[in-house]
Amino acid sequence: MRDDRSPDRTKLAQLVFSDPQARKTLESITHPAILGLMWQRVEQLRARVRPPEVAVLVIPLLFEVGLQDQVDRIVLAWASPEEQLRRTARRDNLTQQEALKRLSAQWPIEQKKERSHWVVNTEGSLEEVRDQVERICEELKRLARERGDPAAGAIYKGGCRC
Repeated sequence: MRDDRSPDRTKLAQLVFSDPQARKTLESITHPAILGLMWQRVEQLRARVRPPEVAVLVIPLLFEVGLQDQVDRIVLAWASPEEQLRRTARRDNLTQQEALKRLSAQWPIEQKKERSHWVVNTEGSLEEVRDQVERICEELKRLARERGDPAAGAIYKGGCRC
């Protein structure tokens, strides 16, 4: 813990990505609370007088925690394993080895790709990625209208303004 009583995320990450049991313990504490809040928020959206056409849930460990059957559609933000490694190391200021430990705690991206309804290739330009996401959002809205179910669940790891 830091002096202000907040968790030291750097030390916590070092522990959980080097000790699988520590990661499982942390996940057993955090995941139920996070998932409870997420589903509560979806129900709040559905209960609105004018609910959104689509609810987008960002669940980085969707497959790893077994939630893939609890959502209607899955959209994966894809990058090659090499690019994932580079981005993770850069984003979190990690060595290649540290970044590899973090990525090793996840399913391989190609396995996720096989199980996703849509895949957004994030290795192109921002405009190319935005175009892919906009097409998928329109399709999700169409599917939700056909079902007559406001806020039908969808996943986009990375965000979407549907």
